[in-house]
Amino acid sequence: MKLILASASPRRKELLKKLFPDFDILPARGEEKADFSLLPEKIVCSLARQKAEEVYAAHPEALVLGADTLVWFEGRALGKPKNAQEAKATLSALSGNWHSVYTGWCILGQGIDLAGACRSDVLFHELSESFIDEYVAGGSP
Repeated sequence: MKLILASASPRRKELLKKLFPDFDILPARGEEKADFSLLPEKIVCSLARQKAEEVYAAHPEALVLGADTLVWFEGRALGKPKNAQEAKATLSALSGNWHSVYTGWCILGQGIDLAGACRSDVLFHELSESFIDEYVAGGSP
């Protein structure tokens, strides 16, 4: 059975390649619909399922893995920064503080429907303003 990763994430590709040398990558293209009134683990599971269902609908012969990750800080989800200013603000807020990273996953295949989520708690080092500026200027945030 062919394995399909329903994600464009380079990190997910790298991790999955350590377990499965041969798989396809077909990122879901649909609009993600997140209900931020839910608990964070439910949000990421829902988003992962949306991705897996979209790709599985087009490839019912395959085993499809969908995944989604979000950062949770002070009771709310932090989205991906839209620009350098948002990236700097996010890194400044996280500096010296704890936050949680939630990853949800969903695997769909012929007779297979599995899903779950995990949480990692992260403590950021104190980040200097100059470090944040250099990091953001590097294009990675």
